[in-house]
Amino acid sequence: MSLRNKLLSGLFWSAVERFGTQGIQFVITIIIVRILTPADYGLIGMLAIFIAIAQSFVDSGFGSALIQKQDATQTDFSTIFYFNIAVSTLFFFILFFTAPLIAKFYNQPLLTPITRVMALNIVVNSFGLIQNTILTKNINFKTLTKVSLSSIVVSGTIGIFMAYKGFGVWALVYQTLGGSVIKTIFLWLYNKWRPVFAFSFQSLKSLFSYGSKLLASGLLNQIFDNIYKLVIGKQYSATDLGFYTQAKRIQELPVMNSLSILQRVTFPVYATIQDETERLKNAYRKTIKGIIYFNFPLMIGLAVLSPLLIKILLTDKWLPAVPYLQLLCLVGLVYPLSSVNLNILKVKGRTDIFFYLEVAKKVVIAIAIIITLKMGVLTMVIGQVIASYVCFFLNIYYSGRVINYGVKEQLLDIFPYLCITIIMGLCMIISLRFISLNNIIELILGALIGIVAYYLLSRISKLEAYLDAVAVLSDFSLNRAKALFG
Repeated sequence: MSLRNKLLSGLFWSAVERFGTQGIQFVITIIIVRILTPADYGLIGMLAIFIAIAQSFVDSGFGSALIQKQDATQTDFSTIFYFNIAVSTLFFFILFFTAPLIAKFYNQPLLTPITRVMALNIVVNSFGLIQNTILTKNINFKTLTKVSLSSIVVSGTIGIFMAYKGFGVWALVYQTLGGSVIKTIFLWLYNKWRPVFAFSFQSLKSLFSYGSKLLASGLLNQIFDNIYKLVIGKQYSATDLGFYTQAKRIQELPVMNSLSILQRVTFPVYATIQDETERLKNAYRKTIKGIIYFNFPLMIGLAVLSPLLIKILLTDKWLPAVPYLQLLCLVGLVYPLSSVNLNILKVKGRTDIFFYLEVAKKVVIAIAIIITLKMGVLTMVIGQVIASYVCFFLNIYYSGRVINYGVKEQLLDIFPYLCITIIMGLCMIISLRFISLNNIIELILGALIGIVAYYLLSRISKLEAYLDAVAVLSDFSLNRAKALFG
């Protein structure tokens, strides 16, 4: 299969998996959110940083190392399998015995039993990490789609049932644990790989030389991705954290799903051309344009429609989350670009630059938090926006040097897409000022106005990503017609 066909096939099934599972998850979340309180979500948000740190140590960058290594052996896979289980067990006990300290830190006694149950997810997930890595390495996202859809339906059913029965925050706890258990079971059923009785310290050392810097970078990322939850939960209330957590979750729904699709597919595909710098640059340039073509209107449209969206989906009790969501949408504009740029460093094996760059960005974020800490949650989120743009410029500068795709060149590629997106957003804002109807109708009309405006602007400007999207859809339609009519 050609590189293009591998990429398109992987993107298709990865998109089905991500948007299918997240679509179902979104519906489930809406049902549960209407029953539970912001404080319930705040309690779970308080644990995010601790669970994330533990999970980073379990993976240790070995998943990426196995994908990047062209000649990974059965011994390599088995070694990392046993290592993951050992590390996950260690961190389970660490969280189990430190749970009272975490509860005391937040002054929330209920966090002690919640932490101990949530820690089980780390052990359960470790049993499926290698199966997941092998399927990703083989670009077998069709199987991953089946696994994800199965687990999300079962865990969602558990969450809804417990929420209706009045279990409160425990509905979220057991929904998460149930999802981990079912996903791991199905990974073993669908993937026939099994570990052999082999453990090689040489293999561990070899893979760790690549993965160690990714571990350090991933650890920093997890800490600082969740640092706002830690600070808000400690400095303010569980309710305040609940509003922030829900706003971030809604903003991340389109961003993280599209980003996850691209990272999962482009990393193993581009790893096959890692030594062809010019070819890699051209492929990556198309990827960047494709990301912004779809992500920019999603973020601006979400920011404009957020008051209506939250009123309709989450009810009025969640309206304080609106300004947080609108500001986080500005972060969402550049976050995928930053992350995908960093993927280049992983593909080229420059994990040293990757690590040092992550350290520099975390310093920027820490400064923003220190300055805004006492100024209220809204000001903290504004600081987060500013820090994200500083980090974005650092990312594109250093990754661009590796493949000769510099800051100026990237910004020139981005600029026309940003222009038509801003015009689209203005069309939506102006139109909604003259519409005074039912909230649902206003939301639908606002979305339709945005879609039509963006489509017309795309046709007029004839941007590369638009033309590529049209070509892909035409090829797909033609192939479908041939399959149906011979």
